[in-house]
Amino acid sequence: MNLKHVSITDDKVVVIYEQETDNGSADVTFRCSDPPSKKFREAFESCGPAMSEALGLGDYVAGEEVTKIAIKEGDEKTEFVVTAKHPIEDSNRPLNISTPLLDDEAFPELGECVKSVMRCARAYVSGDRAQLLLFGKEAA
Repeated sequence: MNLKHVSITDDKVVVIYEQETDNGSADVTFRCSDPPSKKFREAFESCGPAMSEALGLGDYVAGEEVTKIAIKEGDEKTEFVVTAKHPIEDSNRPLNISTPLLDDEAFPELGECVKSVMRCARAYVSGDRAQLLLFGKEAA
């Protein structure tokens, strides 16, 4: 499964991935209203501070919420764009912040956070979701 996009908004998960077919490959969009597991949400949250560091913003945008990661998986490296929303005082809309296209070699800390999200997304698409906790099983 070659991931292309992972997002969490309003406790809904969207994963877009490339799937091999008889005629080549096709993009599949997986949408689910099951809330993300705690581990999945924590993986997204861990990208916020790493994103600020990669952009050289430090504490300037502390408190941003990562909402989307666009991914381009390659043989040698993984490239990604991370998008977050940052609350603005006295405003009814957040500021959206996106990184430029980065890779896991140049930005290993953020790359590791993105890979953690990717692992959770793959497990989520495979059926490993938060509701499994009801049956005493560990969710991704």
